[in-house]
Amino acid sequence: MNDSVDVIRTAATKLVERKRLPADHSLPKAAWFHRIVTASVAAGGQFALDIAAIMVAVVVTDHYLGLSPSNSVLILGLLAYAGVSLMALRHLGLYQIEALSRGPLSTPRFLLFALIDLAVIAAVLLLALAEASPSLAWFALVMAISLGGILAGRMLWTLLLRIGLRQGLLGENVVVVGGGGAAEKFIRSVQSRAPYSWWRVVGLVDDRESSRIEAVTDVPLLGTTGDIAELARRGAIQHVVIALPSHAPARFDGLRRQLAALPVAVSLTWEWEPPPLEGSAFDTFREEIVWSRYEAPLHRLNNLPSFGWGAIVKWVEDKLLATVALLLLSPLMATIAVLIRLDSPGPVLFRQKRYGFNQEAIMVYKFRTMYHEESGGRFRQATKNDSRITPLGRFLRKTSLDELPQLLNVIGGCMSLVGPRPHPVELDDHFREVIAGLEGRHRVKPGITGWAQINGFRGETDTREKMEARIAYDVYYIENWSLWFDLKILLKTAIGGWSSENAY
Repeated sequence: MNDSVDVIRTAATKLVERKRLPADHSLPKAAWFHRIVTASVAAGGQFALDIAAIMVAVVVTDHYLGLSPSNSVLILGLLAYAGVSLMALRHLGLYQIEALSRGPLSTPRFLLFALIDLAVIAAVLLLALAEASPSLAWFALVMAISLGGILAGRMLWTLLLRIGLRQGLLGENVVVVGGGGAAEKFIRSVQSRAPYSWWRVVGLVDDRESSRIEAVTDVPLLGTTGDIAELARRGAIQHVVIALPSHAPARFDGLRRQLAALPVAVSLTWEWEPPPLEGSAFDTFREEIVWSRYEAPLHRLNNLPSFGWGAIVKWVEDKLLATVALLLLSPLMATIAVLIRLDSPGPVLFRQKRYGFNQEAIMVYKFRTMYHEESGGRFRQATKNDSRITPLGRFLRKTSLDELPQLLNVIGGCMSLVGPRPHPVELDDHFREVIAGLEGRHRVKPGITGWAQINGFRGETDTREKMEARIAYDVYYIENWSLWFDLKILLKTAIGGWSSENAY
């Protein structure tokens, strides 16, 4: 058992005994790595290596062996060969994580692929000899080197994956909710693929008395569902699998608010028939069928842009666009800084603690818009005709120019260009106990602009209704995120979303 799982189980024992993790307990610090390097990203790395192997084969035959195709037909044939090979690898399941971690020589399906490839190479080579065709010989040589490169690349990738899985750097730590037949079926299915499984079941949680739990004996009981949040907040788990019986709707309803607020993947499994989602607490989740490689069926119930390819695309989007925006807007920002110093005494920037991803406190930057002696102390939302706001500050807040320093937050990694707006700590704490699902906004990084803001929900949130409406738009954005959705929000913000009657 790898070190990270041992640490989690040690923490779980203390959690059961003391009903909370000790304040000085330290769980794995590489939680961000687990979020980014998902199984799909690992498979994408192998896909890139396979393409590289074919490209290297062309370069070797052309530039080092002095052979090249004599007509465009062979080039088209090579492209067709590359496309068919990659599709065959995918169709045979050779981009699934278990196949990659087992290695090509230990996977019968890869050996089948190699034998078919060798048969095609032999046929082309015989035709080249019969026709005395250097071009066909080039084609056969490219295919042979490509096959060798694909084999070598997969052996290297397997080595890296095995090291990562063994050290706990790769894979997902899974907690199973429930201790009945569905839980046992799922756990046994995952365990049967060890040590090649991407998932590691580190334990289960159940709200029933331990005497009523029929769970797998070699999987520790971590506590109750109320203990999931702390494990998730500290990055100890990345996935929650619900394995409750279909006749327990009340227990489903009790999980809704808790899991909707956590930055973890949520899936549903069952033993005989799926529990009805329509009309239940999970009816509002994004339902996506997962064609599982395990015998136990799975439904994916949420979609998080902070995982896998979504996290990579989001990171590139943020770093690239924020850097370009900072360079283009730096003259304007410098001018605003000078005007603030001339307008009233005090610092140019205002710093405020707000909640970020995973409900961690971050320091957010803004241009100072209030008189310095009024900008500190006890938190109080800005209101219309607020006497604390300077004349220049009123213009900056109206046009959202006071938010421009948050480009530094984006480049620094604690914010995104698009996402739920970060609320002051005091504001979130005030509404948390009265609004269900507020913590769900923290499943992604906060943004400079967002879906709620361009739909008119900016400025003061002095009532529960205003806050609930903002949260509804934020949750919709999280569950329906895409790169195009982000670009749409940025475009609407640039056209007119930066100004609002509600901003003061």
